[in-house]
Amino acid sequence: MSKENLTFEQEIKKMTDKEKLNLKGIDYGQRGNYSKAILCFERALEIDSKYSDAWSNLGFAKSIVGQIDE
Repeated sequence: MSKENLTFEQEIKKMTDKEKLNLKGIDYGQRGNYSKAILCFERALEIDSKYSDAWSNLGFAKSIVGQIDE
């Protein structure tokens, strides 16, 4: 794992607003950075496991990168 991703993961872990994480994930996904988008959606779900928007976006992002059954 690169140093940049480690720093990004640390930044995401500090965030506690599920909506902001979801929007951040959407932004990364729109720019084609699905690995960062997935991390944002997963963090949003750590905060609220019933957050349907994040579940939907996570499923979409994982389907794009071929991780649909994880």
